[in-house]
Amino acid sequence: MKRTMLDIRIKERLGVQGSQIPGEVKARIEQTLEGLPQERRRKKRSSISFYKWAWLAGIMLVSGSVLAASSSTFADAMKPLLQSIFASMGDKGVSERADQKELPILASKEDKGYTLRIHEVQYDGLRLSFSYSLSHKDGIPQEYYVKPAFQLDNSMKKMAPGVLNSDSGALWGDNKIGIVNYFFDRPVPDRLPLQINVPQIAVSGSDAIMKEMVSGNWSFEIEAVKSGTIAEKTYDDSYTVKQDDVQFGVTQSRTSANAAVWNFHLELPRKLYAAHMEDEHYSYGLKYEVSYGNELKLGVITSSGSSRIADRSLPEDHWVEVKDIRMFTEPVPKGVESVTVVPVLMTYPKTDKGEAYSEKPLQQFAVKIPLP
Repeated sequence: MKRTMLDIRIKERLGVQGSQIPGEVKARIEQTLEGLPQERRRKKRSSISFYKWAWLAGIMLVSGSVLAASSSTFADAMKPLLQSIFASMGDKGVSERADQKELPILASKEDKGYTLRIHEVQYDGLRLSFSYSLSHKDGIPQEYYVKPAFQLDNSMKKMAPGVLNSDSGALWGDNKIGIVNYFFDRPVPDRLPLQINVPQIAVSGSDAIMKEMVSGNWSFEIEAVKSGTIAEKTYDDSYTVKQDDVQFGVTQSRTSANAAVWNFHLELPRKLYAAHMEDEHYSYGLKYEVSYGNELKLGVITSSGSSRIADRSLPEDHWVEVKDIRMFTEPVPKGVESVTVVPVLMTYPKTDKGEAYSEKPLQQFAVKIPLP
């Protein structure tokens, strides 16, 4: 059988990377190349940049595809290289509980040349996460960024109107892989029919400019079964710090094996807020850090907030900005009994003449809270 340039490149790569590839995997790839039908081989579109998965990414550079390979035999040969998207790119909330020996496929939907696959699901009543891969019959060019438009079905929105979501993704060969999280602010059923509508896929370039919005149907439904418990604690005014008409406090925490939710309350005089906003050289913002032990910090996954004026009947220079913040982080490690929450002032230069971006923890408003 005549060898193609793809075969030759793979053979060359195997020779270069041979010391880093387990012999069994190398042999399986070699055998698979010999048995691939000529007409079903895919042409490699582009090289992959090296990620932190050093030797894994090297193999992906060779194959050009892992999750949507040209034949089932080739896909079988590549299985040992990606056992869990949760473990490969997830935060501690999902990666530490990912224990499968090979990447499963729970659902698959193809339309307009794109195939969306759902691989893993974790659900504990506080957080629901699933991993996915997105492939195209012609491959996804390295310089493109593709993002499925995951939308909760209306029935789920009615059940949990306060749900927040996040979607993180990365390239893996000629494919996109990612993790979607949903965080719930109220009790939800132990058995949850995860109904997700995916009517579009956004395609943009490396310059973040939208190139195409592909319309189709990649919707799916999977039943998620709750595993784990949630601990909850409400905090009174003793966990609020007041200084110079500014006050900051922690009002509630909810923790599980997969995540933690923190509710904060901030009151800031408008005149102080306005003074910062009118600075011609800098703009400002606030973020929050949750630390434990020797100043170890929990990774932030997503957050939301609301803002209002306490009493608009007062003169404007007496207005008070009231903010309620809900922040989701990685789970608290076992054995930790308390955490410290600190607001952090972020300073952004507006012009090239300003200093670099900086962060300043506002230790005077640090609040230490016991965990439930």
